[in-house]
Amino acid sequence: MVKFVQSARGMGRAFFAPPNTDPADVVALSELVQAIVTDPDFIQDALLQGIPIAAKSGEALSQQIDALIPADETARTLILNAYACGLEMSLNPAHACSY
Repeated sequence: MVKFVQSARGMGRAFFAPPNTDPADVVALSELVQAIVTDPDFIQDALLQGIPIAAKSGEALSQQIDALIPADETARTLILNAYACGLEMSLNPAHACSY
């Protein structure tokens, strides 16, 4: 559950390529984004606007996606139940969940 929450909060505004995108195009887009988010002028401008900048690799995003949508059915059920319980308790703090 901790990985789920960390992934959900840490994903930010990720850029994803649609399925079947030419791998060369994915590499080109990745290199372009990396150049932008590491540019000192861009970083300074973003900071002045209060916009956090944190570049992550595709592998890191894949790990976060796996935490958000695990392939393991038991893990997925536990996460969905915990999420539903948290939502119920936010609407009714006196409510307790049994799942």
